[in-house]
Amino acid sequence: MEQSRRLFLGSTAALGSAAVIGGGAFLFTDRGASAQSAGGDLIARELWRQQREALRGLRGPKAGEAARKLASLLRLNAAMAAGDDARITAAIRATIRREGKDHYLLKDLEPAHWASALQEAGLPRNTPRPPIDYAAKAAAIDELARLGPGAVLNRFADDFEKMSGAIEAQAAVVRPAARRMSIDCNALDRQLAASSAFAAICCGIAPATPICYSALSVLAGTLAVFGAFCL
Repeated sequence: MEQSRRLFLGSTAALGSAAVIGGGAFLFTDRGASAQSAGGDLIARELWRQQREALRGLRGPKAGEAARKLASLLRLNAAMAAGDDARITAAIRATIRREGKDHYLLKDLEPAHWASALQEAGLPRNTPRPPIDYAAKAAAIDELARLGPGAVLNRFADDFEKMSGAIEAQAAVVRPAARRMSIDCNALDRQLAASSAFAAICCGIAPATPICYSALSVLAGTLAVFGAFCL
């Protein structure tokens, strides 16, 4: 981990301490950031830049490689965000005890976050939201309350890692119908519900934090793969 931190610190030199990454609702700002050192903040900014680069790669000829890169970055963010992880987990559990799981089951992702996820996924901003799979959403909320966002990020990272092989295999298939057949679009549909709930909850509790941006990256990555193989 220390070696990774040094690598990322070195790669942030060109960003400058006042750098802002992203656009629209995806702007990385210091608002809401948990007590991070200047160096830690630069690492978080660089991680976000590389996540956006991986998301763009999901739409290119090396999409499988981009999926593996995104998985690695999500794991690194999960390892570095222990403070936010504990805070978000405690807030989720307290809210469920006080108001019940329906509080989160009925909570939608902010429209600006949805629009930004579409933008990062390379989809039109007027792409409608898919129908909500409430069973998948409820399961995602249970998992998040039980394990915390760090563990859930690692699970999503595993999903992208597993997807990378299928993405690579299908990238060369010309006929759209054949491309769809080898990708489990039902599983991706459930992941859309889960990742949307994950982003809505994490960004609602801890906006402008690495956990929030990673959750949005998971949603954007799922949308990118869904758009390429299931639309």
